[in-house]
Amino acid sequence: SQAAGQGDIDSYVSMGIMYLEGKGVKQNYAKALDLFRYAADRDDAQGQTMLGRMYAEGLGVPQNFRMAIELFRKAAETPGIRGDGARNNLKALGIN
Repeated sequence: SQAAGQGDIDSYVSMGIMYLEGKGVKQNYAKALDLFRYAADRDDAQGQTMLGRMYAEGLGVPQNFRMAIELFRKAAETPGIRGDGARNNLKALGIN
């Protein structure tokens, strides 16, 4: 089902956040990047937003605002709460 598939993607994003922040695991940007990319490649707004954050802040990758904005814009197309993080990041960067 779609819900089960989304739950699977959510678990990738949750693990990515753990590796990004070093919560319960040793901080590992490379693992976080892989997990967020997996979710982002499957059109998950939260995965796209978190991957965009890594590019915006240069966490484990060279800082790349163009890539970050592209990911935030893609995620912002998702309606409701799932796209809110990306919309907030775009506003913070002064982009509508």
